[in-house]
Amino acid sequence: MWDELEGEDLADESLDLFAIAGVEDEVLAVGDGSALARWDGTQWRTLIERSYSQPNLLATAIVGDRIWAVGARGAIVRAE
Repeated sequence: MWDELEGEDLADESLDLFAIAGVEDEVLAVGDGSALARWDGTQWRTLIERSYSQPNLLATAIVGDRIWAVGARGAIVRAE
């Protein structure tokens, strides 16, 4: 059974998310216009706001304490 989880920062239903990755309660989702969101164990929060001038992020990974995401037009994003 699937549960739909919402977050105050992800209320925009037009936001397309393309990939998700996680370890335990640290879960990330990436999508349109370099959008990057994090599940903090209770709700989703936006780490990078969507910007239509930025490339879509298509994949994400957590490596140690760093967050990596890659996307269209050679985009690479790293956060800690």
